[in-house]
Amino acid sequence: MFKRVTSFIAILMLGLFVLAGCGKGIEGTWVLTKEIDAAGVSMSGDELSDVGVAEQYEITGNSVVYTLNTTYAKQPIVIELELKDLGGGQYEFNLPSGGYTFATVTVKGNTMTYEVGEDSDKMTMVFKRK
Repeated sequence: MFKRVTSFIAILMLGLFVLAGCGKGIEGTWVLTKEIDAAGVSMSGDELSDVGVAEQYEITGNSVVYTLNTTYAKQPIVIELELKDLGGGQYEFNLPSGGYTFATVTVKGNTMTYEVGEDSDKMTMVFKRK
């Protein structure tokens, strides 16, 4: 009897842990905090503000809204995307029409990263959960 009660409590606690969102997943607001170029030089905080770059992702369910505020545009650039869960903390942000992957990201805790560009132009973008 004691073993059954203990097993029931353990299963109940595990279920509550999973339902409470032990890893929070990818949902939420993600704000660009750092860019690292291929040479390892990084810009963050005030440096990003100085060059007029502010990026964020708002993710709810399968909906992703990317917003870029830059001094070069009079209005924010907003792109609506669809989320695809690849498993293992990796996700794709795709155009709703299909056929184009905007970004493939990796989420670890409250940090989301992805790479843009190729070889010598490659940059790593680091976002933090707001």
